[in-house]
Amino acid sequence: MLIAILHNRVADDASASDRDVLVQVAAVTAALDGLGHRSVAVECDLNLLSLQQRLRELRPDVVFNLVESLDGSDSLMFLVPALLDRMNVPYTGSPTEAIWLTNHKLLAKERLRQAGLPTPVWRADPREGGRGLATGSEAGSVPPGVRFVIKAVSEHASLGLDEHSLVTIADEAELQHHLGEFRKTLQRPCFAEQFIDGREFNLSLLDGPDGP
Repeated sequence: MLIAILHNRVADDASASDRDVLVQVAAVTAALDGLGHRSVAVECDLNLLSLQQRLRELRPDVVFNLVESLDGSDSLMFLVPALLDRMNVPYTGSPTEAIWLTNHKLLAKERLRQAGLPTPVWRADPREGGRGLATGSEAGSVPPGVRFVIKAVSEHASLGLDEHSLVTIADEAELQHHLGEFRKTLQRPCFAEQFIDGREFNLSLLDGPDGP
């Protein structure tokens, strides 16, 4: 089979974290070569027409999708699987809808709440309102003294997180002020989530013949 390995374009001055996708491309290429498949690495950016034309020229049997961001933003990575869906090209990884929903933290938290699963209280920037996402799981004001961590809505990893991201608020007005300041700094939509003291765990699920 001919397999196109799609990955986000990496700038010459990109960070080590951003350049990690090139390590992934090399690993996937080596694995496919070992299995006897042909592969072609294809860079992706916001020029989706160019990507569409390139895929039409290659006519791959399947795409191995490694695109994690476009133009430096994780919020746009759903555009690539959306294009592949439009072109009816099979690809690895999650479908467009799953990538969009899980990468948008507020939408993901809403679905956790709808499923009856616990998720910390949150508040969104007023400009994120109007979507039923702004108030979190409880109505009314946030009690004073609650600690919140402020983060980007649709960026993963630790973008913008530092010692200033953890705030203890006196009232709702102060929390909204912090949200506005962080939005200006990050140039991205932000939200505040109640800080839960403890450890963070990364859990991965691999599909198999008998399920995950």
